[in-house]
Amino acid sequence: MMNEKLKKVVDITNKANSDEIEVWTETFRAKGKLCKDAEKLVEGIVSLENVKLYSYLEVYECESEDYFEYDWLNIFEDKIIAFVAFKK
Repeated sequence: MMNEKLKKVVDITNKANSDEIEVWTETFRAKGKLCKDAEKLVEGIVSLENVKLYSYLEVYECESEDYFEYDWLNIFEDKIIAFVAFKK
């Protein structure tokens, strides 16, 4: 079962015909593929695959955009403050 925020994220990515999103929290931003597989979804969690994780300090303090890469990242739904769905 999906919470309201996750439902809206999924709806918007579906309208954009894309699974690729960038999510912002108060401390980082993450870019990856939104997991929509009902068997893998956990209530209250937004899961991303093939993730690039950027620290806000990296963006504001230096020219390069260093990031960490992860196969999978789970973000508590209530920590998300904004997101972008990339159109195909």
